[in-house]
Amino acid sequence: AIIFSGSDDNQIVIQSSDSTSEGIEFLDAGKSIFKNVVFKNLPKVKSEQWAKSGAITFYESAAEFYNCSFYNSKAEDAVNLIRSNFIFKECLFHKMHDDAIDIDFSEGKILNCAFEECGENALDITMGRVDVKSVYIKGAGNKALNIKSCSQFHS
Repeated sequence: AIIFSGSDDNQIVIQSSDSTSEGIEFLDAGKSIFKNVVFKNLPKVKSEQWAKSGAITFYESAAEFYNCSFYNSKAEDAVNLIRSNFIFKECLFHKMHDDAIDIDFSEGKILNCAFEECGENALDITMGRVDVKSVYIKGAGNKALNIKSCSQFHS
C-alpha cells in the first residue's frame, strides 16, 4: 500500500511524459490513499502473465482518492478495481482513451466527481455495490454508466 498526500497548492504529479511507462498495480496491498494527486498520460500495465486493462489496477487492495485528477489515460481503464473497496471523492477524469473507472466485484463510493470526454464509459460496473452521488458526466463515447449484474447501486 502507498500514501500520497499533496495539497491544493502543491499537488503530486504522476505522469508518463511519452506514455511508455508500464502503469501501476496494487496486488493484495492493503489500503492506498491518494490526496491531491494528478495522474497524466498513463498507459496500461504490460505483463505477459496477466492481461491487465488499467493504467492503475487494484486487485484485492483498498483505494481512496480525494481531490485527484486523471488526464489523458491511454489504457482501456484509467482505474480498474477488482475485488477491492474504494472511495473517489471530488475527482476529475478528463480525456480517457476508453473507460474512466472499471469496477469488478468491488464495493465503494463515488462522490462529487466529474467525467469529461471518456472514449467509452465513465463508469463500467460488473457485480458490485456502488454508491454514486453528485456525479457530472459529459461526452461519454459509449455509455455514461455501464452496469452489469450489480448487486446494489445507489445514486
